[in-house]
Amino acid sequence: MQKINLKFLLLYIFLTFFSCAQKPSVRFILETNLAENEIAIKSEVIEILKARLKKVGFRNSVVAPVKHSSHIVVEVNANGDLENIRELLLRKGELKIVPVFGFGEDELNAFKDTLCRKNASIEDYLSKPMLKFSKFGIHLTQGNDTSAIIQELKKNGILDLLPKNSKLIWQEPNGFINQYSLMILDASEAQMFYGVSETNVYYDTYAPVIDFEFREKDIEIWSEMTKDNIGNQLAILIDDEFISTPVVQQQITEGNCDISGSFTVEEFERIASLLKSKPLPVKLDLLSESIIEEK
Repeated sequence: MQKINLKFLLLYIFLTFFSCAQKPSVRFILETNLAENEIAIKSEVIEILKARLKKVGFRNSVVAPVKHSSHIVVEVNANGDLENIRELLLRKGELKIVPVFGFGEDELNAFKDTLCRKNASIEDYLSKPMLKFSKFGIHLTQGNDTSAIIQELKKNGILDLLPKNSKLIWQEPNGFINQYSLMILDASEAQMFYGVSETNVYYDTYAPVIDFEFREKDIEIWSEMTKDNIGNQLAILIDDEFISTPVVQQQITEGNCDISGSFTVEEFERIASLLKSKPLPVKLDLLSESIIEEK
């Protein structure tokens, strides 16, 4: 009986190994645009990519330089979400947090009155059900043609009346907000954060959440930023792409922050991986992508 069990065990191990060996891989060739003698920078890029892939479960991935070239080759299991893998490999990963300009009720009324005085058609334009102003931005209550709205706002002089140093970014609909919102950011108060010390992805009642802690050198910056923006929103951006806009309830002195939104678990794991790693020191371009079938 023991011999039979041993045979089955050996057969199981063989089949498991064989099935794993037969899984195809994806090979990516990345362009770094680095000179051949910039070895240290290329090595740093490779270590960052390895850390990102490991964070989302690709522990046996291959990331290596291509000899006598500025290229890097990456091979990972093809069973993963390829779009997420591309994002991990190509994103620079710069974390930026920017205060959102806020308007009180009196300011909003004065803002609209100013618009109406500047352009007689503005009053009708503002009364359209597709557009409304609120404390934290301009909201598109129906439709999704954001480019057309920007052109309309520019033509009517609305953009000229926004605060100086404004940076505009669209917040897309998610599980909590069913409309496009044009967030007006205070670019003069933007802060860069170079990676975080810890990240954790978990589920609350409705959606996944990323909990992370800033590196020690950034904790004081984060503390002052939250102190100066109590009651206001902060826009969290990665490579200038909107991730979340939490409202600051109180000063945060311990360096922790939560991100929530209508992302899939895979997307949240990718974001957590980008946050955990340092930003790439150079921009990477995808030269080729191919499936490798094991023989």
